[in-house]
Amino acid sequence: MHKLIWVKMMSRMFEGMAGNFAYSGDIHLFINVVNGCLLLHCEDSAMLRLVMATYISAAHQFKNVFSSNGYLLIMPTILQVYSNHQSNSLLCRTVEFICKQFYVLHRKPFVLQMLGSIAPMLDLNTDSPFADANKIQPDTLFRLLISLETPSPDPLNTIELVTIEKPLRALDFCYHEETDDVTIMDVISLCVTVVAYAADSRRAHQMLNVLEAVIPFYLRHVERISSVATSAGPKAELKGEKEVIHQLALSIKTLLHNCEPLAKNYTGPTRGSTEFKTSSMKTFTRTAAQEAHNAALDLDEDSHSRMFVSDTRRTNFMERDMEDSEVLREAFRRPRDTLLNIVADFLTRCSARLQELSKKPVAGSESKQVELLDAKCHSRLAEIAHSLLKVAPLRSGDNVVPWPGQVQ
Repeated sequence: MHKLIWVKMMSRMFEGMAGNFAYSGDIHLFINVVNGCLLLHCEDSAMLRLVMATYISAAHQFKNVFSSNGYLLIMPTILQVYSNHQSNSLLCRTVEFICKQFYVLHRKPFVLQMLGSIAPMLDLNTDSPFADANKIQPDTLFRLLISLETPSPDPLNTIELVTIEKPLRALDFCYHEETDDVTIMDVISLCVTVVAYAADSRRAHQMLNVLEAVIPFYLRHVERISSVATSAGPKAELKGEKEVIHQLALSIKTLLHNCEPLAKNYTGPTRGSTEFKTSSMKTFTRTAAQEAHNAALDLDEDSHSRMFVSDTRRTNFMERDMEDSEVLREAFRRPRDTLLNIVADFLTRCSARLQELSKKPVAGSESKQVELLDAKCHSRLAEIAHSLLKVAPLRSGDNVVPWPGQVQ
């Protein structure tokens, strides 16, 4: 009851606040109260209904904030609750309905913010036999995205608590003529567009993580639908599956054609080991150490611990430099390895599936052969793999596990 009163108070505050400001610096203080109540009492239907209605009211009231970065404040909490309570059908259907309403209000900005906010939380570790409760499982993300393709029911009648005009409409007039549904291919195209715009940015790496999580489930989903349809009689679904693979192949080609920044070689600092030092690396290390030594000499002339501090600072500087070089190499490695993993998994699955489809009769005329990758794509993949191979000898440790993208 105490938490319910807090959420009601936040809801009334949102209704009474002016929504024409464009900064979220203060809103997160109130949103965090609502998020905490959802995490603690998400399986209480009364609390769930009120919290979701408060989210919708906030998204509508502060449309300037939520059109740019407001969903970053709430979607990680909502998706984590959704991922950890898949056995609760009522909760899952309510979350799917709320996300559908968010999409109706803000369309593509909502999708991009949602994917960007949960990308670091995706559990992409396939080696562990147990799921991480602190992360979001890829299959639950895919299930949520699938729900956006069709109208979602409102099991708790949440929309009745929202004091705005119903049914909800897009807040930006540019989207008034668009449909209220979004497909998985639309989501994949959005991710590819972000990566193609700036392949070496953090945002692009987030979208690559989403693609790595979504594409395998989408391929299995299309294959399952095709298998069920063909077992019932009609063969047209096979042609539809080929068309989906063709569309995915076009997206992968676009991705590879525009990821030239990921084909560049690593140029950052490396470990201090003489085994891997080049002349430029030695110059960098010597210059860094000299700067640390000069900084230490700026102490008081009467200090008797000057030499001791100098040695200590020099040691700390070198240790920090080594740690920074590891971080830089990891930042260099991750997007490239993720891209290789995406393409290898897509190529493996679709090549085998196309061979199976070629042996089955297809309704209508003979379909065209699907080209998964062209020569430019193979060349770009070779450049990316080569840039990773150059970084591999710089990794510390004797028993180093190969990177997944390189293995595939």
